[in-house]
Amino acid sequence: MKLLIEKIQNSSEQTKKRWLFIFSAVSMIIIISLWLVYLNYSLGKTSEIAKDEQTEIGFFKVFQTGLKVVGSSLSQKAGDLIYKIMGERTVLMK
Repeated sequence: MKLLIEKIQNSSEQTKKRWLFIFSAVSMIIIISLWLVYLNYSLGKTSEIAKDEQTEIGFFKVFQTGLKVVGSSLSQKAGDLIYKIMGERTVLMK
């Protein structure tokens, strides 16, 4: 390996660029392959867990319900606030 590196160092610029391209391509292929293996493994695990937990309430369902409650409460409070503001500024003329 050391001899190969020395040979590349002593070669022309065109040869250095060619080796750079080759090593970069091989590195990208290795990294993408490892990433795909990991992605396949993690998605497989996730689908198995999802099958086992279909009867349980999920995080997003709980989060959605909480947002509905908070939204309803905020809507009611905003309506009360607007009613108070409009009530205080209304002048009745007789």
